[in-house]
Amino acid sequence: QPDGQGSADIVWQWSLWDHLVQDHDESKSNYAEDVSEHPGCFDINYAPPGGKAGIRNLNYLLGPEKNKERTMLQRGLSGQSVFDYEGTTGEKDWVHANAVSYCPKRGQILVSLNVPCELVIVDHSTTQAESRQRSGGKRGKGGAILWRWGNPQTYRRGDRMDQQLFAQHYPTFIPEGCPGGGNVLVFNNGRSPDRHWTTIDELELPETERWSGDYTLEEGQTFGPLRPVWSYGERQGRQTSFYCTHVSSTQRLPNGNTLVTQGPQGIVFEVTPAKEEVWRYISPCCSDEDAASFTRQGESRSNGRYTLFTCLKYPAAHPAFAGRSLTPGRRLED
Repeated sequence: QPDGQGSADIVWQWSLWDHLVQDHDESKSNYAEDVSEHPGCFDINYAPPGGKAGIRNLNYLLGPEKNKERTMLQRGLSGQSVFDYEGTTGEKDWVHANAVSYCPKRGQILVSLNVPCELVIVDHSTTQAESRQRSGGKRGKGGAILWRWGNPQTYRRGDRMDQQLFAQHYPTFIPEGCPGGGNVLVFNNGRSPDRHWTTIDELELPETERWSGDYTLEEGQTFGPLRPVWSYGERQGRQTSFYCTHVSSTQRLPNGNTLVTQGPQGIVFEVTPAKEEVWRYISPCCSDEDAASFTRQGESRSNGRYTLFTCLKYPAAHPAFAGRSLTPGRRLED
């Protein structure tokens, strides 16, 4: 909550650390004989091989020499670099939570866990004390995970063939009033070399009733949905296929179109529900170490780093623009 002095006070918080489960040390309070019976908790011993680098590029698991050979090959195939450092299984950045989204109608928060390749939803209707427990709040489950999707290996109810998210970024609840309102939209980055393409995935949550925030889970089964209700991006080598190793984002627009930011490439484009591209922007800004350069209109970009983290579209009537002049200024490359 803003304190009026340029800072803020914490009035509520949720921590994954309060909702761990493990089957290694019986002396600990979070011990369970069968982790799969506790999908509301996160298995602290789930550690993908190679850590953050490994979930993006499985070639790191092949050894230094083979990895170098494969990495150079994929730079040629994708037109971009991949991470050059070796990841460590169980490294300190073991979760890399990279996005949150709030749904006021459900009173719930969506969190992206990048390294486990999973999305989770938790209840925001709890008190601060209840957020650390397994009871309380509107759903009676405290701060436990209400829904999770992308990689059921994390709660031991699936295998690698059930994984559907790969190093994802920027998941959001689609705002009410937009086409698909209430669904989840996520930038599903992909993984080299076996899932060497990116998709934009729209997920319809498996609620007992629309907007209820109560999610179904059959005993011994995984959370739904089985597959996205809408997706953009084809397999490698097909038309509309693209691949982003990291960063990047997506946004559902009020007209039903979807805005996509290809982060590593510095490209933004807009597609219709029928998957037709109707607009594209290519960033002219290049930044390498201590130098910056710009590509002039009509010229081809040189090799370099054109990374964009995200791009969002705001309507002219947005409250932040009230009373402000929106007169266009100079072009970036001028």
